[in-house]
Amino acid sequence: MASEHEVQIQLLQQQIAALNERSEALARELAAAERARLADEAAKPSSLDEFLLLRIAEDEAIAVAAQSGPWSFVPDSSGDGIFGPSHNVVDPGGYNGRYGATILPQDGEHIVRWEPARVLSDCEAKRTIVEHYQYLRDDYLDEEGPDAPSVDVELEQLRWVLRVLARPYIGHPDFRDEWQF
Repeated sequence: MASEHEVQIQLLQQQIAALNERSEALARELAAAERARLADEAAKPSSLDEFLLLRIAEDEAIAVAAQSGPWSFVPDSSGDGIFGPSHNVVDPGGYNGRYGATILPQDGEHIVRWEPARVLSDCEAKRTIVEHYQYLRDDYLDEEGPDAPSVDVELEQLRWVLRVLARPYIGHPDFRDEWQF
């Protein structure tokens, strides 16, 4: 039979083993959290043009997922509706037909104006501007010769345009203060 002293030693050894296991588990959790933090940091755009292309892609994905247009707004006394070609975008019957959807005319017109086709066209225009900036920056920034000053001026003007294009995204968590005016 084990003495009381031996029992205490065994209990202490078990506690030490449990603490070591917990310590190793905490170290693994800390390492995983640090990897996740570094991956998140690496995923953040490093430049305004990268930031804009990511936001444009997000806007585009939402527009592609929505019902294609054309949409129309039809005010109605029983409930207003916004209709697409294949089904209602906003059903005048409301939730399960129990409540009429009331949309102010100016809100209905605004929603219809920003139907997916318009958003996709807007995304394409913005992407073209950003890609033109990248083309000039990557292909002509370090060029010497008679065109170099005009390219520098155009790049500076496009940087200004990119900051303007970024204004709607000021509240985004990846937006940097240095991209504001």
